Amino acid sequence: MAVANFFAYFFHIFLCTSFDVDTKTLKNIEFAAIICLNVMRQNIYKISMFLFASHQMLCGELTVVLESKGRKIPKAKVVFVIGKEEKEYISNKDGSVVATIRDGKVFIKVFHQGFKPKGHVTKLSKAEKIILELKSIKSTIKGRVMDLGSFVKDQKVSMESLDSKEQYESITDSSGEFFFENIPIMERYIVYA
Repeated sequence: MAVANFFAYFFHIFLCTSFDVDTKTLKNIEFAAIICLNVMRQNIYKISMFLFASHQMLCGELTVVLESKGRKIPKAKVVFVIGKEEKEYISNKDGSVVATIRDGKVFIKVFHQGFKPKGHVTKLSKAEKIILELKSIKSTIKGRVMDLGSFVKDQKVSMESLDSKEQYESITDSSGEFFFENIPIMERYIVYA
């Protein structure tokens, strides 16, 4: 019996360390392993219960959802670090990544163009969903308003993001210059005076 338990434990550890096995596939493979072990040892109850219990203790499903101001962030690089092992995923169009991973301390790193890198640590012991808010990298937009070769001062200049629909306003100075500060990069804007 000890050999069968060791085999079942080793088999389950092997499956749980593979990040590419989803929960349904993992359960189907475990079911096949239960049948094989039951035939080998003729001890249905103990081996089946051991595999079921080890699945509850050793693997969990972690869902990470990436957002910025309520908008989902697709195509972001998400790295799960457990110990010295790293597995990399890309968020789908609804901004989420789902992985079946070993229970324990998990460090999550997120990278996406136009956003500050994000890190998060969690202790996974069961299925869990984490929503991470990404912060945009900010910049300054400046320009100058001219009319027939002359600078236009005290002119109201408006700008709107075509992506987030946020609106900004500025007034030109004596040299016709305007500034918009703390503007998220990687968005499309329209400016009008």
